[in-house]
Amino acid sequence: MSLLTRSTIHALALENGLPFAVLVERASGEVVLVNEPFRTLFGLADDALTDDPLRAAAATFEDPAAFLAGNADPTAMRRDRLRQRNGCTIERQVRAVFEDGHIAGWVWSCTDVTADEDALARIARVTEFYRVVLDALPANLAVFSPEGIYEYVTPSAIADPAVREWIIGKNDEEYGVFRGLPPAVSQQRVQRIRDCTERAESRTFEESFTSRTGEPRHFRRYVSPVIDTNGTVRHVLGYGLDITEQRITEEQLRQSQKMDAVGRLAGGVAHDFNNLITIIAGYADCLREEIELTDERQQLVEGILDAGERASELTRQLLSFSRRAVVEPRVISVNAVVEDTMLLLRRLLGENIIMQLALTASPTTVRADAGQLKQVLMNLAVNARDAMPSGGTLTLTTVRRQLESPADAAALHLPVGDYIELKVTDTGVGMSEDVRSHLFEPFFTTKPVGKGTGLGLSMVYGIVTQAGGQLQVDSTEGVGSSFRALLPALPEDVVPVDDTTVVPARALHHGTETLLVAEDEAGVRDFIARTLTRLGYTVLAADCGAAAVRLASEHAGTIDLLIADVVMPDFGGRPLWDALSAARPDLRVLFISGYSDDNTMAGLTSTAEAFMHKPFGVDALGARVRALLDASAERTAESPLTPR
Repeated sequence: MSLLTRSTIHALALENGLPFAVLVERASGEVVLVNEPFRTLFGLADDALTDDPLRAAAATFEDPAAFLAGNADPTAMRRDRLRQRNGCTIERQVRAVFEDGHIAGWVWSCTDVTADEDALARIARVTEFYRVVLDALPANLAVFSPEGIYEYVTPSAIADPAVREWIIGKNDEEYGVFRGLPPAVSQQRVQRIRDCTERAESRTFEESFTSRTGEPRHFRRYVSPVIDTNGTVRHVLGYGLDITEQRITEEQLRQSQKMDAVGRLAGGVAHDFNNLITIIAGYADCLREEIELTDERQQLVEGILDAGERASELTRQLLSFSRRAVVEPRVISVNAVVEDTMLLLRRLLGENIIMQLALTASPTTVRADAGQLKQVLMNLAVNARDAMPSGGTLTLTTVRRQLESPADAAALHLPVGDYIELKVTDTGVGMSEDVRSHLFEPFFTTKPVGKGTGLGLSMVYGIVTQAGGQLQVDSTEGVGSSFRALLPALPEDVVPVDDTTVVPARALHHGTETLLVAEDEAGVRDFIARTLTRLGYTVLAADCGAAAVRLASEHAGTIDLLIADVVMPDFGGRPLWDALSAARPDLRVLFISGYSDDNTMAGLTSTAEAFMHKPFGVDALGARVRALLDASAERTAESPLTPR
């Protein structure tokens, strides 16, 4: 008997104890061994080997010929997987057995790997699911080895597929060099991963740097250990959150709070200062009337009045910045205000600066204070002049804009709607990013000491925002600057109000009516009372709202006009007028104030009311009082008499 029939067959007989199916075939095609697992796997009978078990087994496959061709290549072991008709997958191996350099036969081994394939398929599906989920995450997510080597990165962290492939196997120091990050940023990342691995604890840290485009970037990063059942850190999960917008918003909030605090301080100072200016300028005005025009002391009085006017302008700037300026909004045309201001602007700019107008033909009606809008133009023009010491071009442009997109409107911090854009553009030296970031802060100036208060642009900002608009600036060093004031536009069919007023002559300021004055500042109250008494009026003076109510109740005669400060310690001018009007329905009122915010000015909209800014002089006070009394007398004359 040959070696195959003596020893090999006996050895292979032991294969009956193996857990997988085995068949031994001679080179002649005779099957000399089929173990029990083989018969079970393919459902073969237990009788003689002459049943051709290979063909019987092949019949169970979807492709029998592929199974039978297993011994077609004698040069190496054949290993493949074939699917049976019942859906099972069989892994088949065929190895040639050599004797004296010739093939003596083949050994077939088959294993049912259906369960393995199903398990692998499930694993593949789960793996693919998590891969898709991870790739879809908007977070900057990465998986590191315990040594800080990148093992996986989400597309949201690195969008470029080539870079994602490159980074695998690198650490953050290598990636930092590639991205041009500051070494301190990269080193901090590596150290935090090392700490996370060594202590098996999560770490949170923040980092800030300037991107390649020059923009500041801020991130909050988290690293957490992935620990196996033995307590060993196998991976480190890194998560990055871009908090740049949050930091910008926080800085804007801090800036807003700072400006609001300074604004409140400025408003309070300006209010008290306006009272003092009213007293100083008022009494100086009285002195001017009592001194002969040829008296040399007239020059001293004029000096006091001139200083008072300049001080008054400074308080107006403070109040405009703090958004507490008393404004008288009307329906006006922005184009008309620009054209009315042209002559003054040309004088301000000088001959070496060319002025150009590009005004839209569309209506530019807005509700705003014309005087304040002129201040905006003059301040921007003066700044433009200073930015063009060697001359240049100043262009004033108006255009009607429509903000339709909520995103565009939100970017400008404005609601959706129609706006009039007033743009002032110069060809001056421009501004750096650092200067632009502080541009609207109070008292910030780039001018030499003594050349500017630093309130001009903050005042402009306050005026525009108080009118419900927004101020934007674009500037490039060496090219120039462009300021754009966006004001809410009125419908195109709205016609601007004619604000032509006639100031009565001083001779008509006198009167004999009874006036009630309520003012908590003693100096202002005394000035008003003294001035009106000199003009012939009977004056009842009170230092607060309660005192005014008491005086009115004790006065048996008629009170023709109430002059009341808007803000007083106990209650202000409007509640006082409401209280007195209940008993005196024909009582007229003149409100006065050095400043007002939205709360104190709320409700002052009746046509029966009038308002006067502090500071004011003798002429202005007398003219306004006389005009109100005359208007009241005209309405009384036109009304039918009613029995009492």
